[in-house]
Amino acid sequence: MAVEQIRYVERIFGPSDAQYLIRALHNEEHDQALGLILNDIYSTPKFYGLDFKSDEKSMESLESFIKEKLKTKFAFGCFKNETNELVGVDIMYVWRPNDHVGDYGPEYGESFCNYMKYLKYMERRLRYNFAEKFIKFLTSLGLFILPEYQNSDIEKHMLPIRTEVASAQGIRANGAALIGEMMQNLAKGLRYKLLEEIKEVRDLEYLIGAAIFPIKIYGKIAILRTSSSSSSPSPSPSPSPSPSPSPSPSPSPSPSPSPSPSSSPSSSPPSSPPAQRRLPMVIDLTNDDD
Repeated sequence: MAVEQIRYVERIFGPSDAQYLIRALHNEEHDQALGLILNDIYSTPKFYGLDFKSDEKSMESLESFIKEKLKTKFAFGCFKNETNELVGVDIMYVWRPNDHVGDYGPEYGESFCNYMKYLKYMERRLRYNFAEKFIKFLTSLGLFILPEYQNSDIEKHMLPIRTEVASAQGIRANGAALIGEMMQNLAKGLRYKLLEEIKEVRDLEYLIGAAIFPIKIYGKIAILRTSSSSSSPSPSPSPSPSPSPSPSPSPSPSPSPSPSPSSSPSSSPPSSPPAQRRLPMVIDLTNDDD
């Protein structure tokens, strides 16, 4: 399914006088999103272990990396509806077997290399947990929120977007490493399953001491159903013989569906029209209305 369909995934929430809109980012909003993400990474305790601020080369590499990810069309923003202020960003991407993140050497900066090690480690754990059934899955670099809006309803409404984006791409599996009790509880409420809990381990020794552990990896497998599978009615029992219909005012001898719902049934049911291509529907979501 085309990436263009992602732009139809939207969500509005909040009271009428303070509403928020979640939608795909436009190209001209990428610089604003980049600033928000970098500010979150540089100032949030969970990333202190990476020590980006003391590594200028890593800061340049991180900026280039995020710019490229923003171009993939899987970046969503949360905006204040009244002022159009961007307050949250989620950069999602689809992992496939042939994907290769790339090898980054010392010239990219030590902090950036450690960040890439962290991302690749989480990808490996997701692959391990999804490998039995799925060869691709949707995941995320993270949910980045302005400090003054963190721990609010914004996370509650942005997290479900991941399942909708996966659905729009025909992808059943989505998952990510979630940090913090609030995000983990939100995931459980959305029927995500805890796949793995990661404590301070040797593979992530460069993060020891950061406010990031324990890291919990959550995943969700949705049952997708296309609109064509639900739009066609089940065949009715064989009808009893009926008298020949009265002559139709239509001059055409070939049978055609009548526009009137009260027309007499034909002896052979009309063929269903070809199904329109629509987004798949996810049928195992919980109701997350307020």
